[in-house]
Amino acid sequence: MGRSRTSQFQDPRGIAGRIAGTLMAITNGGMNRFALEMLQPDRAAAVLEIGYGPGAMISLLARSAQAGFVAGIDPSATMLAQARARNRAAVQEGRVELKLGSVSGIPYGDARFDAAVSVNTIYFWPDGPNDVREIRRVLKPGGMLVLTFRVQQGAVDDARIRTVSGPLPVSDVEQWLRDAGFHQIRHEVRRVTPFTAATIVARAQ
Repeated sequence: MGRSRTSQFQDPRGIAGRIAGTLMAITNGGMNRFALEMLQPDRAAAVLEIGYGPGAMISLLARSAQAGFVAGIDPSATMLAQARARNRAAVQEGRVELKLGSVSGIPYGDARFDAAVSVNTIYFWPDGPNDVREIRRVLKPGGMLVLTFRVQQGAVDDARIRTVSGPLPVSDVEQWLRDAGFHQIRHEVRRVTPFTAATIVARAQ
């Protein structure tokens, strides 16, 4: 039996995974730009992307942080190959580094990054509250975290994330962040065709 459509977006593999990567590069374009607008990384920033998929957001980050360092982790070897191919020149120059890895165990040292970003991956995180703490560990004090994801839109203050275990209020994610040592937390909801998306921005204390 083949893998489910959801699992191919969570951990793409094989031919179906390569197709899923192509679809992500297309459909996530607006959400990537939304996240980048909220992040606005400095030219010399060290930035981590969690769940880089086919590497489209990595490309945007590498262009913004031209004198910096862009790293990415993703659990999929198929996506690692696609992202490296899409960012071949920057990888060869040493400005981009892509690794296999999970948000639950980020393969970088403490306080390594000025910023971290993740687009359309929070649905698949193994343990949200602890995963947020792991992201905080690799951020410098004052470092920025940007999380962008699709939401089921009601009122702006009642946006909910559709996860495998049911709807998750954005306010719950903001509480994870507070508990993990983030502050200056805010979110914005926006129509990003073909989705309604929310971006949470927070600063590491």
